[in-house]
Amino acid sequence: MPLRAADIDEAAQRIAGVVARSPLQFSERLSEATGATVYLKREDLQAVRSYKLRGAHNLLMQLSDDEIAAGVVCSSAGNHAQGFAMACRSMGIHGRVYVPAKTPKQKRDRIRYHGRDFIELIAVGKTYDEAAAAALDDVARTGATLVPPYDDQRTMAGQGTIAAEILDQLDSEPDLVIVPVGGGGCIAGMTTYLADRTTNTSVLGVEPAGAAAMIAALAAGEPVTLDHVDQFVDGAAVNRAGALTYAALAAAGCGDSPPGRTFFQRNIEPILLQKCAGNTSGCHSTNADDPYQFAAGNFDVTTFENVQKRLKESIPQKLKFGMTVMPFVTRSMKFCSPTKFGAGASKRRLRRP
Repeated sequence: MPLRAADIDEAAQRIAGVVARSPLQFSERLSEATGATVYLKREDLQAVRSYKLRGAHNLLMQLSDDEIAAGVVCSSAGNHAQGFAMACRSMGIHGRVYVPAKTPKQKRDRIRYHGRDFIELIAVGKTYDEAAAAALDDVARTGATLVPPYDDQRTMAGQGTIAAEILDQLDSEPDLVIVPVGGGGCIAGMTTYLADRTTNTSVLGVEPAGAAAMIAALAAGEPVTLDHVDQFVDGAAVNRAGALTYAALAAAGCGDSPPGRTFFQRNIEPILLQKCAGNTSGCHSTNADDPYQFAAGNFDVTTFENVQKRLKESIPQKLKFGMTVMPFVTRSMKFCSPTKFGAGASKRRLRRP
């Protein structure tokens, strides 16, 4: 059965006691820069600094006693693993986490911190896809349950609860919600919910140009494997979009350009990714007209030298740092272009929590 908005409502009730309801914060700077009213969904304030806790908790809370006894396994570029680790510890479930060998130390340390004695961390392979293959081998050998970072309806439903919160926090539906894309779990869940519960809200998915797997899938009519993936944005560097996430987006009529209600855009530079919940897994631009201004949230300081090097190779420019988060929520726009937001926006009041 396809993912439904009702599944996301049920997920919201299921995880309400363990996942924080993140603020929807008005951004004066981005609003002035774009001419729209821009809000930031502060998923970086979750205990694991990202929305990934939502999907992991929603899936684990639906497992049977036999499945829990057999153990659980996940693969991750780092962010999903933190949510998985915290969910395992809070529920008393033992799990194994497979991450790429290049996963930043900051993320590996946080995985161990959140999982404590309930998590075994295994670094293997150069890419996320190699780590995912190792996790599948584990499941085949041991009979453990796989907890996918995106390509599972329970994961998608948990991540889609962000959209449910956004609609509840605004006094009317937004014009545009901008969502970053890796494997597609967050945007699939949010798009499913917004397509059912709003009349005019558009969704813009943003991928790194060096790992635009979902755009390739939508263009081909099915998931395809990319010949090359730029690994700089490690949190979104997948070479193939999820089968279930693609199906959910295709069912919603997604495309790689307007005028559909959901469409995709490659980012201007392959090293600049608008990343959900402040977890850049690298870095991302906060202004399409000034792509060298970027924000970092879950950003390993050991990567900064590489950031500087790659920026200097393109256009030398003073770096401006700040904290921002995704998804962006914009109001009062004429048209939801990824680079130009309509003028004449006015600040809207949020409902009290």
